[in-house]
Amino acid sequence: MRAKHQTVLVRFLALLVLSLIPCTAATAAEPPAEPILRLETGMHTAPIRRIGLDADGRWLVTASDDKTVRLWELPSGRLVRVLRPPIGEGDEGKLFSAAVSPDGRQIACGGWTQFNKGSLFVASDGYAIYIFDRATGRLTGRIPGLPNVIDHLAYSPDGRYLAACLGDGGIRVYKTGDLSLAGGDEDYGGRSYGAHFSPDGRLATSSYDGYLRLYSRDFRLLAKRKAPGGSRPYSVGFSPDGQKIAVGYHDSTRVDVLSGADLSHLFSPDTTGIDNGNLVSVSWSADGRVLYAGGMYDDGTENIPIILWDDGGRGRRTSLPGAPDTIMDIRPLKDGGFAYGAAGPAWGVYDQTGRRRLFITPAQADYRALLGNFLVSSDGTRARFGYEYGGTSPAQFDVGQGAWKRNGPGTPASFRPSPNRRDFPSRTGKIHTPPGSTALP
Repeated sequence: MRAKHQTVLVRFLALLVLSLIPCTAATAAEPPAEPILRLETGMHTAPIRRIGLDADGRWLVTASDDKTVRLWELPSGRLVRVLRPPIGEGDEGKLFSAAVSPDGRQIACGGWTQFNKGSLFVASDGYAIYIFDRATGRLTGRIPGLPNVIDHLAYSPDGRYLAACLGDGGIRVYKTGDLSLAGGDEDYGGRSYGAHFSPDGRLATSSYDGYLRLYSRDFRLLAKRKAPGGSRPYSVGFSPDGQKIAVGYHDSTRVDVLSGADLSHLFSPDTTGIDNGNLVSVSWSADGRVLYAGGMYDDGTENIPIILWDDGGRGRRTSLPGAPDTIMDIRPLKDGGFAYGAAGPAWGVYDQTGRRRLFITPAQADYRALLGNFLVSSDGTRARFGYEYGGTSPAQFDVGQGAWKRNGPGTPASFRPSPNRRDFPSRTGKIHTPPGSTALP
């Protein structure tokens, strides 16, 4: 009898434990069923992390912390559609990477894309890459099981493979036909932000462990070398002929050009006077004659510049206006120009003559660096602020009338700094200025 009572007690306790587990545990891999309301402004509302282009330069995608991928048509700059992978609370759904297949048919994206949190009874299957059909916007595939966030995605020139750089756990390469694993390397000592295929299918990667790696067409490791110009190599890019690899750094303003055969150092473009920030993003023009770079380097002008070196990086250095914030990604266009994405969020296109054809900026107000420019009237009934960075485009709100109006430059005598302005959350610099900026983890 005692044994029987013990059995009944064990069963009762087991049922009690199960009853206390949220019913969502059985479907831990599924996104929330409740609607998540979002304002649609026609542009991203948070930093753009990466951009992607098809081989013909007709389709451009932008991935953002606002948890969307946007598909744009070139050369018009028309927004075609917004891709919305599954999202959740907090970081869940932030997109750090996006890529378009060379034929323009497929869009891959990833980032903080993990719904499988795991539990006592349901194991997590890791982070996932989402695959969309470009023509319809339909979600057509999912690659699960990655051990950490996806920081970068790159298609091979023939479209057969998709490489993924991870926040931890190295890289993975997948076949685009059936999304099966084609290769990978877990022996990385830091997160990886850079991967690029050569025209013949070799793969170069960068990692915050300080190393650059080169893989064969079947993804065997051919070479591994310490990066010569910094301890955190960020981006890598093969020249169009596959003979050279450019490297940009998170912790340095240097740019290096290495051998595409063994990663030996060939030369470093002239960066004299580039003495702040970094040049994280590097790319070559479609014909290989120009080397581009951009990042957090601020030359004191209104826009963060994009640096250009002619003669394949060995020649004269010039610059073009980029965007008010960090230049996150640069991609060559088939006609000789290039497209770029910035943290602002913003993105733009330059043609081969150096003329900016497109510059797409956000539609919402920018309240950063407003701390010293948030003012109140002496009687406390009116507040003065700015719609643009640093308090520019000033306006004021009248509490009594419940109305606002635009103001001209200058500060009215009746206004003074808010006595509680330290309580207002504010960033004191551009995205590229504060240490630990969310633009570049």
